[in-house]
Amino acid sequence: MEDITSTDIDEYGAPIRRFEKKVRFTNLQSSEGIRKRFNSPYRPIEKEVLYNDLSKRQVVSYCATHDVRPYNSDLIIPKGLSIKAYDQGDPNWYWGMAYDGRSVTKTYLPKSSVSPVYKNETIMSVRKNICLSKESMTLYRGQIVFVQNNSLSIDKKLTIRTETNKLVNCRLSFLEFPQKK
Repeated sequence: MEDITSTDIDEYGAPIRRFEKKVRFTNLQSSEGIRKRFNSPYRPIEKEVLYNDLSKRQVVSYCATHDVRPYNSDLIIPKGLSIKAYDQGDPNWYWGMAYDGRSVTKTYLPKSSVSPVYKNETIMSVRKNICLSKESMTLYRGQIVFVQNNSLSIDKKLTIRTETNKLVNCRLSFLEFPQKK
């Protein structure tokens, strides 16, 4: 039997098993409300992450993740089209220019329909609905994703970033370049 120390006893005086220590959370009441704090004597396991902070990466351009119809134009900006956008401080809108091969559209674009494309990323779309059980995520047919360049593994899987900045692995056969409309 191991010696029980003060870190092995919870707030009610009951001993804590070793596997419970790793995942034990305590709720603390504060003026801001309830917040969670990790209460473990063990150091967390450090996982290798491709990009820890996406905000520090260089934005090359922006991409329409949904079909966008600007309010001051009859043109539709199709999803997958690369856009030159400028953030002017508005929390909900970008000022941007989209070139669709025939004309340049200058307009305000909603931030919910536009996602940044970082350096060393390629714009692709999902070919069919995929349920990724490991990551508990579903990718839908036609969804725009951003492939991390040079991330092809031996089993033909690529690391992709979704528009919500989640990095997951996906088979190359499930991806295609966006269709031009």
